[in-house]
Amino acid sequence: MFIAQSQHLGHISALAAALLWAIASIFFTRLTGSVSAHGLNLFKTGFACIMMLVTMVLLRGVIWPSHISPTGTAWLAASGILGLAIGDTLLFEAFRRIGPRKSLLFMTLAPPITAVCAWPMLGEPLTARMAAGIGITILGVALVVDQKERTNISTTIRTGYFYAAGAAICQALGNIGTKLGGEHDPLEMSVVRITFGTGALILYLLYKTDVRVALSPLRKPNILKSVIIATIIGTYLGIWLQVTSLRYAPAGIAATLSSTSPLFVLPFAAIFLGDKITGRSVMAALTAICGMLLLFLEN
Repeated sequence: MFIAQSQHLGHISALAAALLWAIASIFFTRLTGSVSAHGLNLFKTGFACIMMLVTMVLLRGVIWPSHISPTGTAWLAASGILGLAIGDTLLFEAFRRIGPRKSLLFMTLAPPITAVCAWPMLGEPLTARMAAGIGITILGVALVVDQKERTNISTTIRTGYFYAAGAAICQALGNIGTKLGGEHDPLEMSVVRITFGTGALILYLLYKTDVRVALSPLRKPNILKSVIIATIIGTYLGIWLQVTSLRYAPAGIAATLSSTSPLFVLPFAAIFLGDKITGRSVMAALTAICGMLLLFLEN
């Protein structure tokens, strides 16, 4: 009974993370034309890192979870560098080139990659029902995001596809790294992931360019306000919930449910961006719900 309740907590956390990422994506989509991908990722990751460290002090009385083993810390660090530093930067680059819909379509590759890697690396075998649920959910998400008419593939679009696929791979490997980090408090695991992710971004920007130049667009109050709101919603709370889902649910299921952000984007995009909700969108949402139902029934 306890195990079942814990896994359902993981499921709910994954869906909540997807919802918050959907809200944050509205803000980030508007910002990709004003701030570089590296600068935007550094600020949102660094700001969320500070918030999590402060939360650790307030809730745990310490600033760093020193009881996590060196091996566990190494896996969580790798997860943060791959998923947050590299993966999110690639995703922002994809947003700039092919837009959020096509980028999110490629991000649906993360759950099957996670599930396939989890079998040999985590000992989480794929059952027939899990495979069906994952497949149906991915189909629903794909139907939502792939609504634009096909156009000639230019170099820019092809590069955007490359960035989006890379982001999906990084997210999947980051999920596996989080699971291999051990069974610890989700907040403590999140602190380790985001601290190393922030550190990697700082080192890269110090080597590649001037950090002040990368962050200079944030001097504008309206841009800064949007980034802070998106960071609190999508990064600070979203990462915490994502790690909770990976802590309590099988990696493949957690990755699949947390990849349903495009479903939640529909009403927000209609309200704030003027996007039209079509019959295909509704059908896609119902398809994904059927897939998620199969995942819940697995337990």
